[in-house]
Amino acid sequence: MHPDWVRSIRDLCAAADVPFLMKQWGDWAPVNGALDWCELDDHPEISRFQYKDWDETQQAWSDPYSLMWCDDVEPGTMGRIGKKAAGRMLDGVLHNEYPTSGG
Repeated sequence: MHPDWVRSIRDLCAAADVPFLMKQWGDWAPVNGALDWCELDDHPEISRFQYKDWDETQQAWSDPYSLMWCDDVEPGTMGRIGKKAAGRMLDGVLHNEYPTSGG
């Protein structure tokens, strides 16, 4: 999913004073805002991961591709690194809010 979609839901929840829970990214996570990308196990050679970029014109993700060096990763790029490594962070924040019972 596009990180901006999650940000929009987070912001709408905040505006409506509704709790927001970011459960997980899944296999794909944004390079910026979810983790310190260059801390992955095989830094600096990161070709074992797949990447894709958002195409504003097409409003769709690019086909997956591989990189060779950590410095080549552009902001807005998503990487397929697996659920465990992708984690649950959104813009460096863990969102763990749950609704309270309205009893």
